[in-house]
Amino acid sequence: MVQRILEASKIESLDPSAIPRLRMPERATVFSARAARLLQLADVNNPISGYLRLMAALADSQQRAR
Repeated sequence: MVQRILEASKIESLDPSAIPRLRMPERATVFSARAARLLQLADVNNPISGYLRLMAALADSQQRAR
C-alpha cells in the first residue's frame, strides 16, 4: 500500500472518531518480555552485550516496580 500526503483541507474533513485508538501493551508482562528479549540479544558475540544486559536489568526492575 502506498501512503500519500493529504492536503490540509482533506485532513480537516476527516472524521476524528475514525482514528484508531492506541493499543496499549499488556501491563503484566511488558517489561519482563522486554528483559527476556534484551537478554536474548546480548549473546557473547554481540559487541554491545554489556549495554543490553544493563537494559535488561532495568526492564526487570521496572517489571518488579510496576
